[in-house]
Amino acid sequence: MALHALERSVITLCLLGAVTLAEAGPPSPSTGSELLSGDRVLLGTVEEVRSDQARINTGEMQPRFVPMNVRKEKKLPDLKKGDLVEITVNDQNLLVDVHLVGEMSHHQIVHGRIAQPMESGHDKAVIRTNDGKQESHVVRPVARSKVASIPVGADAIFLIDELGKIADVTFANAEAAQHAGGMPQQKSPLKGN
Repeated sequence: MALHALERSVITLCLLGAVTLAEAGPPSPSTGSELLSGDRVLLGTVEEVRSDQARINTGEMQPRFVPMNVRKEKKLPDLKKGDLVEITVNDQNLLVDVHLVGEMSHHQIVHGRIAQPMESGHDKAVIRTNDGKQESHVVRPVARSKVASIPVGADAIFLIDELGKIADVTFANAEAAQHAGGMPQQKSPLKGN
């Protein structure tokens, strides 16, 4: 009897590790998290933690490697072998965030536009929101090239993480993306050395 329960638990864990939630939509009621169009959440199991990164089985051909500093920065507990996690990746398949299944995450969606070109390090951006406010945000390293590619004044949607940092960005709509193609002179300058 106990063996059958154990077998069911192992099968459930394997299935959870293989589930991919395709297109992200409205906030998840269990986590309170919001995502951008194109972002997706992968469910996985931590197989190993070594050298400040976790190897996570998501049911894909190759495991995902997640740096532990993503969680340390937010003062979240370290991942350990066997943990079930939700990995959020953007439309370029880059890591946006990682949380334990059921762990609260407080992402915020901000509609607006880049108010001024980013400085050469691309580590901060000033956003003019649709209601006219200006907000300065640090840009997470994985999002810097995406944010820098958005021309000043183009309508965009920003994903702000729990620390108030820009974790991802996308154009507000197809028209904004097409319009941005004609504004190359208004993009932030390339990063310096």
